[in-house]
Amino acid sequence: MNGPLDLLDRHLGRVGTFNVEERGGGSLGYDSSASLTVDGTSVGRISWGGKSQRDTVHVSLMGTGCAMAGDVAPIVAACAREDWRLSRVDIAADFVDGSVNYDTFLEATRTGGFHCGRRPPIVDGAGPLDSSDRGRTIYVGRRDSDKFARGYEKGLKELPDLTRAAWEEFGTDPGSGLRTKVDGAWINPANWFRSELELKAKKRPLPWDIVERRDQYYAGAYPYFAQHLPKAEPLAILSPQRQGALALEEVLANIQRQYGSALFTALMAHQGDIGAVFAKIVGDKHNERLVQAGALLSVPA
Repeated sequence: MNGPLDLLDRHLGRVGTFNVEERGGGSLGYDSSASLTVDGTSVGRISWGGKSQRDTVHVSLMGTGCAMAGDVAPIVAACAREDWRLSRVDIAADFVDGSVNYDTFLEATRTGGFHCGRRPPIVDGAGPLDSSDRGRTIYVGRRDSDKFARGYEKGLKELPDLTRAAWEEFGTDPGSGLRTKVDGAWINPANWFRSELELKAKKRPLPWDIVERRDQYYAGAYPYFAQHLPKAEPLAILSPQRQGALALEEVLANIQRQYGSALFTALMAHQGDIGAVFAKIVGDKHNERLVQAGALLSVPA
């Protein structure tokens, strides 16, 4: 358990006093858990213990903690070196100009914006709501699946005591006293909509670069999300079979670039007998990196 805590202390301790405050019970199937704080502000949680957990430790870092850490590249590099695994990553995109809102999000669920093949995902929370609602939410997909999305009226949830009618009458007049600040800018909370992507390592591993390439993976999750970030190159979480196939293709391409001409000359020298050439160069054991990447999973039976 000390490894993850030491890592967080090194990066969050530069912001303030990093503390571990043990809780009364466990969580997520672990026997024990503790809150992680910086100067009293909650930034995450750590859980440990339990026979079924096989000596693992689970660390959850909130958005607040990620923001405090600043440059996450050193944290990601350290986690990858230790062979730690990502079990879940949440990516949020905030829109404050009204370009993305409840109605556009709902319309995208009806026009294929979340359709990524096979059957369209389940949509919940899209029913009619009256004017007293304090913020509507749409859920796309199953919560226990690898990929899950939600969109909600974040501004209305920030000040839940105000009715929708009050929000609709609200303007950007500084004298109204109802404005809120997002990323240093004053905005109309009625226009503040948040889109969230939830990725989990259920059937496929989550790559560590997702932490640094959040825009690309957000855009690659659904066609509608790609519209939100048109400048981001969409990246999708690949299945183990596809990951293995790409890893094998990359290695073979490297062999061709480095030794392609030599192999061609050898083939001609053996009168085109590719078996004879192959017998001289093939090894007798697996490439462990390719096996771990899933290269054998991509080979047809």
